[in-house]
Amino acid sequence: MTVSVSPGRLDADRVRLAGVAADTERLLATLPQPRLRTAGQRAEAAAAHDAARRLRTAFMNAYPDQVYDELTSGRTRHPRLDELVEAAAHTFPGLVPTPEQVARERSRAQVDQEGWQIDQGIFLRGCCGRRRPGGT
Repeated sequence: MTVSVSPGRLDADRVRLAGVAADTERLLATLPQPRLRTAGQRAEAAAAHDAARRLRTAFMNAYPDQVYDELTSGRTRHPRLDELVEAAAHTFPGLVPTPEQVARERSRAQVDQEGWQIDQGIFLRGCCGRRRPGGT
């Protein structure tokens, strides 16, 4: 799967990201919980997660300012990190886990988690891990 984005095509890349994330979620829904997966199922899940994470990373590398600006109404709002992540889940489907995915993950033992916190980290590094020119 190609993991590049087309800078300057935020809307098209947003749709593509949502599609890849939905495909990954559909695949994971067909598999048993992580600890019960066969080696082949683990490899299949890992490949799907890896492809989606490469696309999320490429998306955040291409559009960090646009994403942050959209989530903060042009930087006029200053949400807490949990609010920012939740807004991203609704505004940019597939960029971060949904609140339901996060709640499901928290209710499981670590051995049965999908690692959605990694996806939150990709997002937070992308929009909070750099400073905008001019020091903002």
